[in-house]
Amino acid sequence: MRAATLLAFRIDGKTAHISITSNHPSANPKHLLQLFSIRIQHLEPGPGIELFALQAARVEPVASMQEGIWRSNGD
Repeated sequence: MRAATLLAFRIDGKTAHISITSNHPSANPKHLLQLFSIRIQHLEPGPGIELFALQAARVEPVASMQEGIWRSNGD
C-alpha cells in the first residue's frame, strides 16, 4: 500500500478522516500503524465514532526483498 485513508463515521452523520502515504509500497502492519499513529491526534471524534473503514487509495505489489528487510529488523 502506498496511500491510505482511515475514515471515521461519526454518530452525528459526519465523517472524519486521516490519510497516510509512503515512498515505497508496504504491507507491514506495524509500519502502517506507525504512520497512522502519527496523525491519529488530528482525527476529531466529535460526539462519538460508530464505524471505521480503511480505504487503500494507491496500492502496488510489495517486492519480496522488502519483506525480508522487515524480518531482519525483528518486526
